[in-house]
Amino acid sequence: MERAPLEDPADEVFAFGYRRLYEDGLRLLGALGKTRAFPRDVAGVEALIGAVAKDEPDEPIRIAAETPGELPRYSGEHLLWVAPLGDGRLRLRGEEYGLAAVAATLGPDGRFSAFERQQGFGVTDGDLTEQARADRAQVERRIREDEAAAAESRRHLEETRGRFRTAGLRAVAAAPWQDPIGLVITWVAFYAPGFIVSYLMPPDPEDRWPGLTVTDDLGNAYEVVGFGHDDPGLARRHGSLEFAPGVAAGASRLVIRGDSGVIDVEVPG
Repeated sequence: MERAPLEDPADEVFAFGYRRLYEDGLRLLGALGKTRAFPRDVAGVEALIGAVAKDEPDEPIRIAAETPGELPRYSGEHLLWVAPLGDGRLRLRGEEYGLAAVAATLGPDGRFSAFERQQGFGVTDGDLTEQARADRAQVERRIREDEAAAAESRRHLEETRGRFRTAGLRAVAAAPWQDPIGLVITWVAFYAPGFIVSYLMPPDPEDRWPGLTVTDDLGNAYEVVGFGHDDPGLARRHGSLEFAPGVAAGASRLVIRGDSGVIDVEVPG
């Protein structure tokens, strides 16, 4: 296994992997209480992890035990793997991206050894165990899933950014008269992938936007996908809510419901 000892682990305390080892190490120390040594076998480590979970029922516990002397475990879930060293100390190994980890030894007095980075299993492919092969396959699957999710997120972001460009404006419809004391819908701008509802409302010290719901005369509902508004200190705040998808074919009017009542806006064309 490739290892790159760090000269001063304190310099890395704010890096994600190192910070996790410090934080989870303190949680294990807290669960240890006044006992003078950490457990010396895997069953004892699992019981210690269970004590951490019991003491912190509202916190996600991403700690698991592993057997010392065997190939390192990887889950793809950024777990902290804990192995007993048999002398009252623990070996902590925090997963990073892919088959990478950062590791250190923790004593019951709270002292950490020098931190080191690790990569892979430390053996050739021919020497991988069945468990190691399964771990590697799972990590590779999670990487593919993460990459697919990131690609979908980028696609959605680009789609959202281009949804209401001026060049795509199809029509604007003025809203009917409303009582100017409360919320007033002023106009609706129509685009192929959605529409924007513009409004005026009294100032709100909590800087909220109105809870509008929109359906059409065919019964279709539309979802809020964005918003914008002016400074909340203005006498009359101007704002807008962006809705998607685009108005359904055949719909002739939008029904906008809010705290001030219900209004209908004709769909142009």
